[in-house]
Amino acid sequence: MRLIGKLLAIGSFIYVGLFVTSCGDDETIFTPVDTTATFDVEIVNDGLTDTTATIVASNFAGMNTVSALIDFTSTDGNMRRIYVTRDEFGTGDEPFDLSEQLNLSNQDVKADGSLDLPNSLRNELKVEFNLPIESSGEGTVIYKFWATSGKGDFRDPTKRVVVGVNTVVINYNGDNPDPAVVSETGITLMAPLADLSSNTFVSTDDGEIYLLSDPENVDFWDFGFYFLNSVGISLASTADYPALFDEDNNSSTALVAIAGLTGQEQSELNVVYFEETSLSDTDFDAISNSSDLDNLTVSASDGQRVNNLAVGDIVAFLDQYGKKGLIEVTAVNASVGTDGSITFDMKVQP
Repeated sequence: MRLIGKLLAIGSFIYVGLFVTSCGDDETIFTPVDTTATFDVEIVNDGLTDTTATIVASNFAGMNTVSALIDFTSTDGNMRRIYVTRDEFGTGDEPFDLSEQLNLSNQDVKADGSLDLPNSLRNELKVEFNLPIESSGEGTVIYKFWATSGKGDFRDPTKRVVVGVNTVVINYNGDNPDPAVVSETGITLMAPLADLSSNTFVSTDDGEIYLLSDPENVDFWDFGFYFLNSVGISLASTADYPALFDEDNNSSTALVAIAGLTGQEQSELNVVYFEETSLSDTDFDAISNSSDLDNLTVSASDGQRVNNLAVGDIVAFLDQYGKKGLIEVTAVNASVGTDGSITFDMKVQP
């Protein structure tokens, strides 16, 4: 694998009432649900119809949990993965750790938190679970359940969805508080290397950084760093990352961008838009709640690359999930290969 040689050197939670056992080839078997039982809420979904059930928490005073049944049905047997997310009082959808919830081994749960379904459950899956009643709080706790025909995206339930989205809302009265921003400091991204060993991309969801050699997680790659002599220290969305890679190790063929490198469809690569700002370090430090970022003017009409960055620059961004954020550049190394890097702090809406 070769980079452009002259420019870059080579170098409180839900308890899910499911029990599983492993059955060869990582086939997961769910204990059948007792359909004669009575549940506090039932959602039946047999296709691409969003269904929602709302529970008023005060109606269950004195109880620790409420029982729920989610019934997934697919007539053509194309359910291959299930996803479950939770949004606690407006803090944003996050995947459950199903390995913990279901006492699974790590190989049973995918990197994105989803769970593969065996052939025997691709037509119908009944899921019984217990939702805890929080002892305090105002607003809503929201659970979403859906099935996909393949690899989906917990941040985008519409991706390859085949059944759902099934939503359970627990209403605690009042409005959700203005949530705190997700704040990450000292994120360092490295220049892309030919051996793919560099931490080049970052997720706006949690500031997690990703290796180029980790294509299983390409859905989490939101934007990445690169350095070229012509444009200096730069960031680009995954979808608009420049073609710097020789994926077939052949100098006579054209270099490729991320789609060619990972095999991911171009249309499925994450998009992020950037806008340079005149904000100061004091302005950046003052950002604490999600609403503080609402008035950023960055939009989908802005570009997906930002160039010639320097220490002290503050850049606004908008990711494809509609969340706005800011990055403040704290260190740069305008060099090639293993020395090239950018370090920044990030604040983003949850």
